[in-house]
Amino acid sequence: MKSKFVVTYPAFIFPLMVFGIAIAILIVILQLVFNSDVPYNTLLSIIFIALPTCLGIPAILIVKVFKITVNTNVITVRTTLGFKYSFDISEVTYVEKRVPRKNKDFERLFIRTSKKTLKLDTFMIGYDKMLEYLSDNGNMANSNKIINKYNILYTRERFTKE
Repeated sequence: MKSKFVVTYPAFIFPLMVFGIAIAILIVILQLVFNSDVPYNTLLSIIFIALPTCLGIPAILIVKVFKITVNTNVITVRTTLGFKYSFDISEVTYVEKRVPRKNKDFERLFIRTSKKTLKLDTFMIGYDKMLEYLSDNGNMANSNKIINKYNILYTRERFTKE
């Protein structure tokens, strides 16, 4: 088992977000230029420029700054604002794996400690390594700390590694 790895968002998401924000702002600017005779147009344009910008900047921060580093038994997380915190694998109270009813390919993994909750998505680079790391860790597998939730609204299963 690999004892050192990193979990991050894929690199292609950042340019897509920047491009999406730029297109939204460009559409509003073009609409403002070509339909400037409408009196409420300027106010609407300012609102529709501010909306994608305010929603897009935090999303860009999430993609560029967020990172999880696992080194043997210590998990270090760099949050979206750049703050770092670390915890030992023994501090994990439980791990919850959620699988939705409709889209079985999109899983979410919640790692909970006494103070923090860490969320990982299937499309993140290193998600499979993290799942393998948590299930192979002796303390986690033997103490019923891993919870699987399939069909989120209906069942809740606990399992141990056999």
